[in-house]
Amino acid sequence: MSGKGKNEILSIILAFLHDIGLEARPAELAEDTFLPGLTIDYGRILYDEARLTYVGDLLHEAAHIAVVPPDQRPALQGGLADTGGVEMAAIAWTYAAALYLKLDPAMVFDAGPDGYQSGAAAIVSNFSQGHYFGVPILAWRGMAVDPQQAGPDDPPPYPAMQHWLCPRPDPLDEAQAASAAATAEDVGPRAEIVDVPSPTPVAPPQPPPAKPPELVLLPFTGSRDEARERFSAISKCLLGDDGGPGELRQAANDLYAFFNEIGGQPQDIVGGAAFTWQQETRLPSGKAINPFTAATCLLDYARTRAFARGVQAAIRAAQTRFPGERIEVLYAGTGPFAPLALLQTPFFGPHEVRFTLIDTHPAALKCQSQIVSVLGLESYIEAAIPGDAIQWTPPEGRAYHVVAAEVMQRGLVIEPQVAMTLAIARHLRPGGFLVPERVELSFCLLNLQAEINLVEDGIARQAEYFRLSGDSIPDAELPASHCGLETIRERLDLGRIFTLTASVAEDYDVSDAGRIGLPPLRMPDDPPAGRELRVLTRITTSGDIVLDDYASGLTFPELIFDAPSLTPGVLYEVWYETLGTPGLRLQPTGTA
Repeated sequence: MSGKGKNEILSIILAFLHDIGLEARPAELAEDTFLPGLTIDYGRILYDEARLTYVGDLLHEAAHIAVVPPDQRPALQGGLADTGGVEMAAIAWTYAAALYLKLDPAMVFDAGPDGYQSGAAAIVSNFSQGHYFGVPILAWRGMAVDPQQAGPDDPPPYPAMQHWLCPRPDPLDEAQAASAAATAEDVGPRAEIVDVPSPTPVAPPQPPPAKPPELVLLPFTGSRDEARERFSAISKCLLGDDGGPGELRQAANDLYAFFNEIGGQPQDIVGGAAFTWQQETRLPSGKAINPFTAATCLLDYARTRAFARGVQAAIRAAQTRFPGERIEVLYAGTGPFAPLALLQTPFFGPHEVRFTLIDTHPAALKCQSQIVSVLGLESYIEAAIPGDAIQWTPPEGRAYHVVAAEVMQRGLVIEPQVAMTLAIARHLRPGGFLVPERVELSFCLLNLQAEINLVEDGIARQAEYFRLSGDSIPDAELPASHCGLETIRERLDLGRIFTLTASVAEDYDVSDAGRIGLPPLRMPDDPPAGRELRVLTRITTSGDIVLDDYASGLTFPELIFDAPSLTPGVLYEVWYETLGTPGLRLQPTGTA
């Protein structure tokens, strides 16, 4: 498998795509594309062989097209790094395709700086041991048989595939359309003269609307008193002042396992029920990651600690500013474990603080409710609300002392942190506190090779998070050995470009189309060789609590989505998109 050359592998993949009905055409791609030498044009793949650095990227992009229902494929365009709700299915599809084609899965997944990157080894290791994710979504779409659900008379289960292309519309959409058709009025043309009465047409029976498989949580059977003591100890370690990195990492790992245990073990669910837990939601303002991935974010211990301590500091500041009042906290995008709220309960009484929790996934709130019940924390919870917090309006115009949301990725891409901040900041009381207090994005020209040890050290510190979450870092192609390289930051700072705070609506003009205009960027006339444009993220959750370079999965240098080719001396228009796929955008001034 590993002995095949690039041209042979390319031929194998192209023949396979042709056989399954996906169109892949050679083309000259003049501009930079999200994956080198590849783009999507109305559901077909265009590839530039001269620029196709990582041939495995062909399967990477094909997977994102293949798992999309047939009625949606013709509309797909551009880079498909994120298609909302199908990433896990696309990974499962890619692994099955690699085995089918007798290609080394490690080669396919290790697709360079914009493919599956440093998550490749974990994906291949897990799948080779039968620890699959995404397969329930393939099964739901009629493409494979889930091994956990396979009966003796079923076709061979995954990694065998029954259909390489999703054969039907989304089952939920299909059932809803059928239901609507069944109830629609007959408004067709009628004859003016009827000699023989026509029989009254009878609509055929329609299937009821499809429902996702039910999420079944295991009941907690242990001692609740012991669970409360254990939770208090973990919380005080994770948020305390004395723990070193090893202790903090262990505390985050312990908290993740503990919440999973008392929350019904949702992270361990396999089979059809896992579909509900692994399904993402596409919102108008970005992607709401699925409950499984949201839960794994807890393992990024520096991130969890910084945000939870930020909320804690905001509550204490609100107690000083609003003496004698119970502090009301609005927490949007909680995920299934709601750590920014629940971690506060060992430090404050229910007479001091109360939380309103919002998440778009009912399954997440179901798990969260069981955790709250086991720990006896009901008196801390004002309400747990399913829905999009961006569209939500507080009852009776209520305002909050503290509002908090952590729905972001590095560079403020993909997820709706900016739109969420614009929405929930309106619900703050005058003098109230936002967490995070400030998120700063800066541009720089960076020599990633010079910082490769920082990349590797950062990944190693958060190893469990990167292993389980599916997050991966766009880094330079690693040298054969970099153990002796000096750890340096070799950068040309191009300045801060965007700052997200509670006053973002006043600080920037936000168009009705969701575009935030930003200062233009002029590329240096003579940029240093070997540098690439990256976005740096710096997060201040509250006061002096800061996540800076490489401290967390949120603060690694980030690429710019669909960035054009950069030309020395050229002035580029810069803006931030809050709708669709959020993130910074660039284009040369004077272009459409």
